[in-house]
Amino acid sequence: MMIRKLRSMDLNHPLCPAHPQRHASLKEEEGRNSPPRQKRTAKSAEEQDQKTQDVPKLLIGGHIETSECITIHNRGRVYTDCMEFSLLRFLHMLSMDVASMHRTGRSGYSLRTKVNEKLRKFIKMFPTIERKVDNYLTSDERSKWATTVSDQIGIDYYRNDGAELFTSVANIFNFLRVFLSFKVEESLSMQQKFDRICGFFSTKSKKIRMSVGNLESKKERKKLRYVTALISRPSCSEYQQHLDDTYTVVTRKTEIVIQINAGKYVWHLWEVFFEEGCFANNFITGHSVITS
Repeated sequence: MMIRKLRSMDLNHPLCPAHPQRHASLKEEEGRNSPPRQKRTAKSAEEQDQKTQDVPKLLIGGHIETSECITIHNRGRVYTDCMEFSLLRFLHMLSMDVASMHRTGRSGYSLRTKVNEKLRKFIKMFPTIERKVDNYLTSDERSKWATTVSDQIGIDYYRNDGAELFTSVANIFNFLRVFLSFKVEESLSMQQKFDRICGFFSTKSKKIRMSVGNLESKKERKKLRYVTALISRPSCSEYQQHLDDTYTVVTRKTEIVIQINAGKYVWHLWEVFFEEGCFANNFITGHSVITS
């Protein structure tokens, strides 16, 4: 589905320049003018010790690597798995044990929801979440994952044959509802929905925060013949008799900032679709990638 790659965001900020060394005489003068230090009381010592104990729980490691899509062969269907892999890594973020990931670079799944039967079988077959993305570039796991999330009622697919997940924000909520039995009310705003997700999947040692930023959406009136060049799926015969008709094309770009304790990711979603919803398949193109 990928027509073009979104540029990855560099989330590593440069270190501030070192402060110049103070002159010895200034240090001496500062020492003479400084007020006397207060004694540490037993109560303040106890409070400080408690804070020190709490910090590692929230700052513990466990950051996992992400990457672009690869080509998938799924029961004779060939496509790229950008949304599939984004959702797999998102599932990893929600269900991994950050302490185990920090210590060993891997973790098991920890889910408090009723898991879909297809997902249960997948986790039984591949029970380990790996930090290194190299483990997902050549293994069979990624193909099995694409098979797991395909051909499922309640999920939006780009293709007409039940494969290649469409790259919409709505499909994130579809995935959680269908595969994890986690539902959010349609009446909630997008941010409120993500807040519900964070509240449910956070634990004492894993704080999840998600925020929607850089939401861009535009509408254009276009003749269908100029839009079909963007469509890469097979079986587009339903469009042939409407090539000279004009439709409203919506292009939407969404960035979702995900924070898992001290780790930070940005989920980039790009979706293009017909607003009228007059076809059996109204998805035109899109892309999904999580950067870190």
